[in-house]
Amino acid sequence: MRRLRSIHWRDGFGEYLGFALVIPLVFIFVFFMISTFQVTVAEEKLIYASYRAGRAAITADNEASARKNAQAVLEEIYHGNLSADANNLAPGMAAFQIEQASWIKGNIVKVSVSQHVDTMLPGMRTIHKRCLGLMIEHSTWYDN
Repeated sequence: MRRLRSIHWRDGFGEYLGFALVIPLVFIFVFFMISTFQVTVAEEKLIYASYRAGRAAITADNEASARKNAQAVLEEIYHGNLSADANNLAPGMAAFQIEQASWIKGNIVKVSVSQHVDTMLPGMRTIHKRCLGLMIEHSTWYDN
């Protein structure tokens, strides 16, 4: 009993205050690391999707079949969550765009894939876009 009386119970208040100030910072740091991981995974998926859609497009005979092939590949990757408007995407949605001058073998095709990435931190919730330039490998026009 004498030992309990000799302990100064009010001296540990600074430790509680320090603990209360440090814990939110630790949680913010953990959320930032998880959000960075989510963005990194989404960026890798965008690069992969733009490459696969571009490969499907450049091996097509004409522009219409190129768009159809690219859309089929992206629907497979994003499980049908495609949108026509790349500026107004809901979380988890993706959009693509193919730009070229004319569909002739040797011309460069620009394939753009956009995705809305929803992370744990509100400041990192944005639309990410990846562009890839590929050369048309096959077309209906041949040099005889």
